[in-house]
Amino acid sequence: MILCVGCGVNRVAEEEHGGPGPAFCSSCQKHYPASLRKAVADPFDYALRLVTGEVIRFTSAHIQGDYIHLSFGNQSESDNALPFVFARGIEVRADAIVWCADAPEGS
Repeated sequence: MILCVGCGVNRVAEEEHGGPGPAFCSSCQKHYPASLRKAVADPFDYALRLVTGEVIRFTSAHIQGDYIHLSFGNQSESDNALPFVFARGIEVRADAIVWCADAPEGS
């Protein structure tokens, strides 16, 4: 058994996990959208919208309890309409996410 990457508490049986990559318990699978869970293990192009209206493009995510750390990789400043560059990433509350998408402009 391994600990869930989302909550860090629940254990995930190897047969439930099903292979390489991070393991999420059934509770976290229901709580976090599939594209956000994918961003934890597969750096690529993702986008999400916050309840305050900002759309954030990001390349990877790390779940830290109630917060999600978003990293921007090599994206330019123009990829996000945020007030700062956030060179080391940004933490957003998980419950502030309205939607999340994998490859928002196609792959």
